[in-house]
Amino acid sequence: MHYLDTLNQSKSPESIQLKPTEQLFLKRLEYGLKELSNVVEIHNEIRGGMPVLKGTRIPIATILAELSEETTITEIAEDYDINAQQIKVLIGGLAILLERSFQS
Repeated sequence: MHYLDTLNQSKSPESIQLKPTEQLFLKRLEYGLKELSNVVEIHNEIRGGMPVLKGTRIPIATILAELSEETTITEIAEDYDINAQQIKVLIGGLAILLERSFQS
């Protein structure tokens, strides 16, 4: 049985038998999500549940779009009056989540 199927059946994480690579992936996922939870929030009352930078109404997608347009972290922080460190943590958390392949 795949570990995600096991999780969906509400078994405790301790009872799941994982391969070493799956254990590594879950540790990285847990760390990445912890990092992101420090800078991202999702509430239905804020932009209809769109992920935003914590304490703001700035969508994460907007930050990523700005970065794709070669806007620097410092410029984004100044333009939106936010802390540049929040953006760095966001990028780091996303990098951790996306570092590993999702192929079986």
